[in-house]
Amino acid sequence: MSKMLAPYHSLSGHIETMAGAIADGARDVSGATQSGQMRNFLDRAGNLWQEGKLVGKIGGVFASTATQHGGQETTITSSHTFLFHHGMMVLGVPYRCQELMNMGEISGDTPHGATTLSKADGSRQPGANELAIARFQGRHVVEMTQKLGV
Repeated sequence: MSKMLAPYHSLSGHIETMAGAIADGARDVSGATQSGQMRNFLDRAGNLWQEGKLVGKIGGVFASTATQHGGQETTITSSHTFLFHHGMMVLGVPYRCQELMNMGEISGDTPHGATTLSKADGSRQPGANELAIARFQGRHVVEMTQKLGV
C-alpha cells in the first residue's frame, strides 16, 4: 500500500480544490491512501529532516496564483528546495499528460506541477483542464511510488 500526503494551505479555496483533485488522482491508483494536514506536516518537518525520514520519498508541488503569469513555476520550483533538503525525489507532470498542451482555454499548469489561476479577486475557480492535470499529478506520484517501492 502506498501513502500520499498532500499538504496545502488555501486562503480562498483554490488550492483546496486542487488538493482534492490531486487526492482524487492518487485514489485512482489501487492500493493508495491520502491524508492532508499542512500544519501538522510543517510542525513535524524539522524532526523528519533531522532523522532523514523523507530521504528517498517522492514528492511534488502544486500551486495557485492570481494571474496567468503570476509566478506558478517560481512558486513550485522554490518549494522543490524544501523537498530537496529532505532528500526527496521530486516529480512534476510529464508531457504524456495531454492536458498540458490544451491551447483552447486559459489554464494554469506546467510540467513543474499542477497549477490554477484564481484572478486577483479570487473569483475564478480551477477549470476542468486544470483539475484533470492535478488528478494526473496525483496518479503519477502514487504510480511512481509503487513502481519504485518507496
